[in-house]
Amino acid sequence: MMNYIFESYSYQELWNIGWLILIFLITFFYFYVTKKVANRTSKGKAVSFVIGVWVFYVAVGSPLHLIGHNYLFSAHMLEQAIVYFVAPPLILIGLPNQLTKHPFISRLLSRGLLGVLSKPIIASFLFNGLFSLYHYPSLFDYLRLNHLYQSVYHLILTILAFTMWLSILHSKSNYELSELKSLGYIFLNSVLITPVCALIIFSNNVLYTTYINAPQLISFLSIKDDQQLGGIVMKLVQEGVFITIIGILFFRWAKKERKKENVEIRNEDAS
Repeated sequence: MMNYIFESYSYQELWNIGWLILIFLITFFYFYVTKKVANRTSKGKAVSFVIGVWVFYVAVGSPLHLIGHNYLFSAHMLEQAIVYFVAPPLILIGLPNQLTKHPFISRLLSRGLLGVLSKPIIASFLFNGLFSLYHYPSLFDYLRLNHLYQSVYHLILTILAFTMWLSILHSKSNYELSELKSLGYIFLNSVLITPVCALIIFSNNVLYTTYINAPQLISFLSIKDDQQLGGIVMKLVQEGVFITIIGILFFRWAKKERKKENVEIRNEDAS
């Protein structure tokens, strides 16, 4: 399969140089800004951010994007899973708390359209609604034939994915949720995305004509099996990330409780 891909396309087609330059600039800008605003960045946050932006590049700028766009629906779903469920949490975890409390960033996230989209429930329903609508067969096939419209649609989904994660993962966001509310919010998002994944996994028909005439890269993987695999990949990645985030929330809650206990003990000793 990979031999066919590498023989059929040039290096520039396989690896998007524009995205590569942008990721380098974002990485440089991150370290420059965090040094200016937060004075320093913890190694853990820096590693999380860097992994996040480079995982994003793997999704949109590597051969994975080309394979998903032209050959395999499952590869396309893996790309989406990375862009919407893997990269945003990693990037947001990597942002210093001082950054989102900077006056400019705070105003940007609390006013206008972004202020509305940053509200957890609105972000959740908009993202999952547009994500599900995107996989409606006629709209999916139409967008695949209109690259500009598809790019705009994916840009909107990417923005909504970040706003959806912001309240859960950033303790200094304008719409910070408690650990308990965050668990409910994660459960809500898991429920909202399930119907479209179930439709793709359990459909008895090939839903997307885009892939019907695509060259078969894997001999034992039929078009229908590839479609079902795509739904499974999306659901597994999404659930895996959600479970990981639940673990992070649990440890965050436990850390807060330990701090409260230590404060209470010190107060008792002082009295």
